[in-house]
Amino acid sequence: MPSLPCASRPHRRGLAVVVAVVVAVAALVAAAPARPADPPGEPGAAAPAEAPRGRKNAKEKRPAFKLPAAIRRPAEAPAVSVAPVDPLARPAVRAAAGRIDAILAARHAATGVAPGAPLGDEPFVRRVFLDLGGRIPTHDETVAFLESTDPEKRDALVERILASPDWVSRFYDLWADTLRLAERPQRDVWSEPYLDWVKRSIAANRPYDQWVREMLTADGKMWENPAVGFQLRDEGMPLPYVDNTVRVFLGTQIGCAQCHDHPFEAWTQHQFYELAAFTSGLRTGAPARPAKAKAKGEQAAAPDGIEKASRNARALVVETRKRAEKEGKRVDNQFVQYLQANGLTVNFLERPLKLPADYHADDAAPGDTVAPAVPWGEIPADARDLDGRARFAAWVTARDNRHFSRTIANRLWKMLFGVGIVEPIDDFREGNPPSHPELLDHLADEIVRLDFDLREFVRVVVSTDAWRRRAIPHDEASETPYAFAAPALRRLSAEQLWDSLLTLVARDPQA
Repeated sequence: MPSLPCASRPHRRGLAVVVAVVVAVAALVAAAPARPADPPGEPGAAAPAEAPRGRKNAKEKRPAFKLPAAIRRPAEAPAVSVAPVDPLARPAVRAAAGRIDAILAARHAATGVAPGAPLGDEPFVRRVFLDLGGRIPTHDETVAFLESTDPEKRDALVERILASPDWVSRFYDLWADTLRLAERPQRDVWSEPYLDWVKRSIAANRPYDQWVREMLTADGKMWENPAVGFQLRDEGMPLPYVDNTVRVFLGTQIGCAQCHDHPFEAWTQHQFYELAAFTSGLRTGAPARPAKAKAKGEQAAAPDGIEKASRNARALVVETRKRAEKEGKRVDNQFVQYLQANGLTVNFLERPLKLPADYHADDAAPGDTVAPAVPWGEIPADARDLDGRARFAAWVTARDNRHFSRTIANRLWKMLFGVGIVEPIDDFREGNPPSHPELLDHLADEIVRLDFDLREFVRVVVSTDAWRRRAIPHDEASETPYAFAAPALRRLSAEQLWDSLLTLVARDPQA
């Protein structure tokens, strides 16, 4: 399956590269002589330039230069098919947005905060494209919006962008940072299929809880089941995997409890290992075939299939190198890494977890086996008979797990307002309460009410009066909580700047 063309990539280089490109292009334009008109049927293709005056060899000619097709030609079709947005849901969206505005209005009235001034059409079209599409609007898009007499043109524009490849690119940027996406996160891990799967999941508007649950329980090779990329991101590091998973999806930093009880919160070292016990059977390598259990209901012992296959892979690499040496050739390292990565498989087989040798709490001893347990709530009833990894995934994504819904609601709120209700956004704890608890609870309820449709949630938030007000400055160092009288004034991200430059110079920015 081909990868999706997408302007947003995890390996963008930021402002320095942009400045260098702009300076180089400006220098080329300033130095280039006037040229004849484009040859017929090939816009942007320059004819060979005449030799500059004063050159000793008049026969020398400047090489022909052709601009990339993405700059010369508009897109023939959308870069990716995106799930449509239902325009008939506008009344329900406005009603949901009104409930958010009412909560903010009550808070502002109680604290004496004046709401920001409403946005005019000119700043609105810029903001909606930057926040939802990750780029500035084109001249034609701006003129079409400003000249439209449709009283619902703002809602229509929101719907159009959310159903476009621009939204896929913008939302992918968010998840590229959140999930630490990289083409080569480790030497033997090639993640291109996983990155493409993330983009396709966004384009299909898959429910968030299903999307996360699939990542946490996926089995197989990257090429066959790309969702395994999340588990391979921390391949070989089972305890950091648990820490990162809880931080990303539940907004809780429990990693320090790996070594000691939390000094300020209720997390204990034993609780960390109880949670890690759910996924201790996660393995990477060749597919493991469980041996027959000794008795009915008894867990089979872990076979040595993974270790044996790993040895075979190493032997194959050694044999390939020996053959190459006999023929006086050299085996490319990338080929070797590709071969090793192609045999990398994620699978799960129950395995008990024991406390480490340096465990020093009084509630257990080093080497003791830890029984899996969750730090809050319960495993959903329909998952209690599943394996440990599946039970862990069901608990994380449960509809009644408030940490799950509150964390994603807070993350998306910060994307649109520039400030989270809980800051940092991955530090939910008693000692760091939300600035607007009633608002956060309501937003978490909205996430669940919408069946974890994150795009529809974003549609609701950008339909509020609060989001459609003029941005105001915010001092991140201030101890006074942000009042959300309007979105916070903030800089463009590197991705927004890059995609905006592409919008200025390319006729097909998604190429």
